[in-house]
This record gives sequence, structure tokens and C-alpha cells, in this order.
Amino acid sequence: MAENDNNSRTLQEERTQRRIDLPPYETVALMLQGGGALGAYQAGVYQGLHETQIHPNWIACISIGALNTAIIAGNAPEHRVTRLQEFWDTICQPAFGFPVPAMLERALFDSADAIRKAFTTFQAASAIVEGQKGFFVPRFPPPSPIASSSPQTASYYDTTPLKATLERLCDFGRINSGETRVSVGAVNVATGNFAYFDNTQIKLRAEHFIASGASPPSFAAVEIDGQFLLGRRSHVEHAFTRLRRPRRAATRSRSRSIYGARKGRCPTASSMSWAA
Repeated sequence: MAENDNNSRTLQEERTQRRIDLPPYETVALMLQGGGALGAYQAGVYQGLHETQIHPNWIACISIGALNTAIIAGNAPEHRVTRLQEFWDTICQPAFGFPVPAMLERALFDSADAIRKAFTTFQAASAIVEGQKGFFVPRFPPPSPIASSSPQTASYYDTTPLKATLERLCDFGRINSGETRVSVGAVNVATGNFAYFDNTQIKLRAEHFIASGASPPSFAAVEIDGQFLLGRRSHVEHAFTRLRRPRRAATRSRSRSIYGARKGRCPTASSMSWAA
């Protein structure tokens, strides 16, 4: 018992030492881009910010970053890291089969290159065949290249499970309360132009976040207010150039701090701050 108390005390002291006291900035902005598995890295970055007591009050996002944003903005600060872990633990499982035990998975990843490559190839094939739990499942019947279909079904996978997952893990009332400003980027199919949805202007729903990550032919476009929207990975960097408006608004302010989560950069406050 004494050893457990000492371990808890040591952990609490380490977290206290990680705390970073920021000046009283008006805006602490976080930008989360797309890139599939990069989303898991972003979750770790947010955990690092959380442990240093840095809480963004404005998040601009697109694609997989939009899904993380929904989890962050849709929960109280003390529950966000737990919900992010639950989200990623959920969608990293096969849709119908049993997940590989964590200990075995780690052992296979830490083994020889040939074994690790074979295992990851198997996991990728499993995702293609049966989908991912709480994220997407194969559409049946699949779309035909010679038959016309509605935009909502013109994809190989159905993301209905993702809507249920977001609505289970996120409080959209909290998202739309304005406690954290949220700006979501997507692409208007009809015009090819980027569209932006901000909770200071409209009421955000799960569909806005899902549309930001839609990528035909895998995931179908999402209809919102009569317009079909999707996200395009090839335009992610351009999307964040276009999402510079939150940054400009922040840098025009006397007090600002902006963070961007990008692969390959150390997830610490000092390495992510690009304006102060």
C-alpha cells in the first residue's frame, strides 16, 4: 500500500513539474490536419498539452483531425484524454472479428522485420475486408461502376458506425456552447471549393466532422443542407493554408498562442508553439 501511495505521489509530482504557465493569452489555438494514422499521433500531442495544463480555446481542423476535434471539444477537459483513448481503442479493432491481444500485438511489432511486415499486411487486409469497429463497414451491395447511385452510397464503405461513435463519445451541446471555438474544413463537391463550418456561426453536428474526412471511393460524400461535402487528402496542406484565418485572427490579437500538431515534431509545448 505504501509503495502504491509513493508511486501515485511521484506521478503527481511529475505532472506538476510538466505544467507550463502561459501568459494570459486571449487565444490558444490548436490546428489538427488530416492524414489517417496521424490522428493517433495528434491524440498523443493533445495528451501532452493536457498534462502541461495547456487548454486550447480554438481548434481548426480537417479530415482525421476533425474527428479528434469532436472528441476534444465535445468533452469536459478532465475527460478528453480518456475519451480520445477510448475512441482510438475502438476504431483500431476489426469491425466483426476479435482484436489481437495487446501483448501479442506488441510482441509481433517488436519482432523481426519480416514478421512485423507480414502482421501489418494482415491487419491492413483485415481492415479492407471487414472494416473497423465503430468507424466503417463494407457497403453491401458494393457500388457498381456501370450503374448510377446517389452520392451518399457511392463508396465501398459505410460510415454510419462512425456517426454512432461520435454521438456516443461527444456532447454536441458542449461543442455548440462555444466553450471551445471549433472551425471544421471540408470540400464542396459541386464547386470544388473549400467550405468552413464554425460553431460561432452554425450548429455543428456529427455530419460536419464526418464530411471533413469523407474520401471517395472509400467514404461517400456527406449531404449537409442540400450540399454534398467531402475531404480530400491531397489538399490537406492547402486546406490548412486556407485555414490560416484563425491564426491571423489570433496573431492580430495582443495575446495569442498557436499550436500545430504535425508528424515528426516533438509533441511538447515548446516545440509546437509557433507564435507567442
